[in-house]
Amino acid sequence: SPPEQTNAEEFYYLKQMAAKTPMVVLLTNGEELRGWIEWYDKGAIKLNRWSGPNLLIPKRSILYLFKEEELRRPRRRSAGEGDPERADES
Repeated sequence: SPPEQTNAEEFYYLKQMAAKTPMVVLLTNGEELRGWIEWYDKGAIKLNRWSGPNLLIPKRSILYLFKEEELRRPRRRSAGEGDPERADES
């Protein structure tokens, strides 16, 4: 059986914190926040922001978060998307 904890969350947060990676945090209420993660614990993250006050965000309020650089990358096409030869297949 898989281990109870993989430490993947800890590794991800520590890596982003060390690099002060610009992050986008989408909250469950639809609000989008930008900044970098200063620290985290079991139930919350502290997001430092360039404009506006720093925030302590409960993890239960976070829908998802990702690196801001992901917004600037071209989207990958899924298999068959935009391929006229595969348009009839479904």
